[in-house]
Amino acid sequence: MSRFFIRDMEQARAILNAYQRCAGCSECPLDTPEGWRCSYLAEQAEKYIENHGEAVQYG
Repeated sequence: MSRFFIRDMEQARAILNAYQRCAGCSECPLDTPEGWRCSYLAEQAEKYIENHGEAVQYG
């Protein structure tokens, strides 16, 4: 199984912010051609932030 790669802290925070603002799948900015679920992307972003020694902040 492949994994989604987060390149930096900015991308991780952008994923979490988009996930929090999501109003529906048809307009979700986290919709990817690869078919990653937005909840999976948010989970990976949280792990990335925590693994880099910062607290996860929403909003």
